[in-house]
Amino acid sequence: MTFFRSIGAVLGTATVSLVLFGLSAPGADSAALTGVALSESARAEWAQAFRWALFVVVGFVMAGWSLAATTPARRIG
Repeated sequence: MTFFRSIGAVLGTATVSLVLFGLSAPGADSAALTGVALSESARAEWAQAFRWALFVVVGFVMAGWSLAATTPARRIG
């Protein structure tokens, strides 16, 4: 069980990171996330990337909730 939880966590983190950095400002480096002054267009692109990353996380939460709600409870053993 722990193995599959770990695999799910890795895949979820990779997916959210892919969305976040795939939609980030072109040519942006890690300095853009550390408080360096950004142009208004780069700031808007980062905001959009974080918004989509949050939507992905919400989608994961909703999928997990729906799976947990529809899984029948039964005793193992």
